[in-house]
Amino acid sequence: MTEERFFVPFLAWLDDQQHRDDPVGTLARDNARDPVAEQYDSPTYFVQYIGQVGGVEAQQAAIKAAAEYMAWDQSAGI
Repeated sequence: MTEERFFVPFLAWLDDQQHRDDPVGTLARDNARDPVAEQYDSPTYFVQYIGQVGGVEAQQAAIKAAAEYMAWDQSAGI
């Protein structure tokens, strides 16, 4: 029997990263308090948004998070 997989939107994935003790975790916790960010639910648009509103460290964390999500998403066979 094959395992059924479900699509997980980027921001839902990012929300699940709040426990991390690294820049992605910090970004996830900051993002949870940002009501505007919910309209940027693709990794590409999210990185662009953070580039406009955040500093260099936040943008680097957004790029890392987007890359991790895309690698995770591909490994899930979606």
